[in-house]
Amino acid sequence: MYRNESERSFLELLFRFWLRYVMDLKETMAINLRRIRHEMNLTQEELADLAGLSARHIGAIERADKSATVTVLGQISSALGVEPAELLTKPS
Repeated sequence: MYRNESERSFLELLFRFWLRYVMDLKETMAINLRRIRHEMNLTQEELADLAGLSARHIGAIERADKSATVTVLGQISSALGVEPAELLTKPS
């Protein structure tokens, strides 16, 4: 499967980095989405209606159980009136 041990080590390291990056983005979006939604005094159901999604989908994103596709990111950011980057920027 691997040509040598160093290739295997490199690929495992790359995979761990990628997985951590993806998990960080999911967590970051979950935190920002929940914060912005609360600031706007919206329930998950209200946001879901505005974004054309299900409340269950919004809840899964807020719990970081589910990643948002680029399309869903656009729908949510549009419904909230924010740039998509605001949902993906790590809080300082």
